[in-house]
This record gives sequence, C-alpha cells and structure tokens, in this order.
Amino acid sequence: MTYNAYTKAQNTGAAASPRDLEYRLLGAVTAALLEADETGIVIKRVDAVCWNRDVWAAFRRDLNHPHNALPQNIKDDLIDLAKWVDRETFRILSGETIKMDGLIEVNKNIMNGLKPPATRSPEAPLVQS
Repeated sequence: MTYNAYTKAQNTGAAASPRDLEYRLLGAVTAALLEADETGIVIKRVDAVCWNRDVWAAFRRDLNHPHNALPQNIKDDLIDLAKWVDRETFRILSGETIKMDGLIEVNKNIMNGLKPPATRSPEAPLVQS
C-alpha cells in the first residue's frame, strides 16, 4: 500500500476539514484491512496492517505536535490507541494472531467519532479508555 489514498483524499476535497480528511483516510485504510481479512492473501494482510500502522504513527506525530489543539486527555487516549495499534500490528505480523478485528473496530469507532454528532451511528459507540 502507498499513501496515494491519503494524497487522493487531500486533493479531492480542497475545502475539506482535517476531520474530513482523517475520516476518509481511515475509511480507505479500514477498507484495505477488511479486504485483506476477507481474502486472507498474506501480502494484502501485510500491506494493510503496515499501512494502518503508518496512518496511526502519523496521527501520533500530529497529536504530539505542540500546536495540536485537542484537549490533553483526548490526545493521551489517542496516543495510547496508536501505541496499541503498534503492538497489535506486531502481533499480526509475527503470526501471534491472525485476527484483524481489533484494528478494524478501533478504526470504525474513531471514524464514528469524527462524524458530526447528528450522523453518528448509535450501534458504534466511541472507544472508551
């Protein structure tokens, strides 16, 4: 996987907010995780989980940036999730587990939280720490 999807997301929505871009990026990487999980093709699984890890690493760098205006408790929770994604990715790549459900579920929950409150899915609650 490449970051073409991220570049495409940036270019297709010049007026899009950062939340919209993050939502679309998570949507693209989550779709890749779902496809890889469904097909079971090893290279697709490796590509998808590595791409997902890279997306979360980028989020983590942004969360640690001094100009990030999110409340500290939310930043801390999201940084903890990014660390968990690292650990879970290692577990998948090392063969300790083949399940990608956790990565997919976390991404879906974060996507749900990025939506405006009126459009959030009630059956997909936000991740609680």
